[in-house]
Amino acid sequence: MAGKRQCEAITRRKRAFTRYGEASQILSGSVQKYTVIAFFFVAAAAYSPAVAS
Repeated sequence: MAGKRQCEAITRRKRAFTRYGEASQILSGSVQKYTVIAFFFVAAAAYSPAVAS
């Protein structure tokens, strides 16, 4: 009885970890995407005055 309960708790924990891993992967991917976009905008803003002058 106790062993079965422990196994259920372990599987539940594993499931939570995989869900957290997927979420963190998705989050890091979107963060990288936004970082690239932000860097592009910063580079464009830095370039436009130099080009204009």
